[in-house]
Amino acid sequence: MSRSAESRKLLREMHQQRKAMQPQVYYQAAYPPYQQAGGYTQYGAPPPPPPPPQGTGVHDASASAARHVKEAPTEKTAVVPMNPNISATYNLNTMLFQNIEDSDYYKALQGTLKEYADVVREIKSRVTHVEPWQAGTSRVPSSAFCLLVKLLTMRLTYKQMRQLVVAYGSPHVRAIGFLYLRYACLPGHLYKWYESFLEDEEEFQAAHSTAGAGSATTVGAFLKGLLSDMHYFGTTLPRIPTSLERRVKVLLLLLEEKVKRREANCELRDSGRDPFVPGSSIRAVFADAESEPAWYLAKIASRDGENEGKYWVEFEGYDTQVSVDIGDMGLLVPGEASAGPREQGEEIERGAESTSRKRGRGSRDDVEVEDLMAQVLAASRSASQAVGKNYSKRIGSVKNALSMKQDTFRSEAKELQHDGK
Repeated sequence: MSRSAESRKLLREMHQQRKAMQPQVYYQAAYPPYQQAGGYTQYGAPPPPPPPPQGTGVHDASASAARHVKEAPTEKTAVVPMNPNISATYNLNTMLFQNIEDSDYYKALQGTLKEYADVVREIKSRVTHVEPWQAGTSRVPSSAFCLLVKLLTMRLTYKQMRQLVVAYGSPHVRAIGFLYLRYACLPGHLYKWYESFLEDEEEFQAAHSTAGAGSATTVGAFLKGLLSDMHYFGTTLPRIPTSLERRVKVLLLLLEEKVKRREANCELRDSGRDPFVPGSSIRAVFADAESEPAWYLAKIASRDGENEGKYWVEFEGYDTQVSVDIGDMGLLVPGEASAGPREQGEEIERGAESTSRKRGRGSRDDVEVEDLMAQVLAASRSASQAVGKNYSKRIGSVKNALSMKQDTFRSEAKELQHDGK
């Protein structure tokens, strides 16, 4: 056996071991795809599993192992880990958090809502938007954020969190669940939680109704905003580490490319000259926890009967079949089919050590990860320059600075008091 063949065999074994270690089977069985009018929306891959139980100090190996099995946290009891840098205000704006604690509504919640299910029912009956403040006021916190803080104090488990984010038909419940993650979860886990919902088309009212018609958004657009923008309806979201933030923005750009490619491929498939048939040689995107998304040669095995937009493909150099979205598939360009399994296997072997990937040359649709990162850096520099220009603006007069919008809530309260006299 040649050296390259041995390397490919070892890589296949490592890939199968990693695949076996990932806890996907249980969650696919527990949370099957949810069918909507426009197609399927997956419930999403779970974030990393709960941490193992702490050591008990027992020196007997067998007794210790048995104790660990008995005391291991389950899906129902394991708490979603919070960001170790979380503040006493759960990373919310200090004034907003203080006003929430002082509000009569939040104080009432403390005495009436004791269980997680009670809070979910209150969200369904009470919440009409997910802005931090009530409509027409900058001092009275919204019911959505009062209930969000209530959930933060309860420290949700993995099971409870998944119930929130997959509560289809109750988008405000889902939005509050995603806000919980944005404010409190580990930054490295945030994109994993959001990833499978970034194309979710369920619509809801994120802003209050006074924003007017057309202010509705989709869950996917809402999540992209939480990932890419630090500002949220006049408040500031927790900072994501710079290196992680840039990687997330690159992944969002890759998603945009995938959506465009999916539309083009579906149009080509439905035109009567379908190139994506079993046995066809194509190129497809492959990525795992250790490597960036990249194009590799593959062959279509079959079309996924349960999901219209997916195919089972087999990458050259691997014996297992992988389910791939049609947006992650592309036709071969001239000269690319000449690359054999040996060249492919050697390149996969080098993939963990180098960002240089085999891609179809000459395709305008595909953007290298390095090019996307350059776009992200350029956008960051432009934003910094725009902020810097604001420093040179003339400071307004004291009169203008003090002429702020009067609190509508307090104005109405004064009118009611005057009428009562």
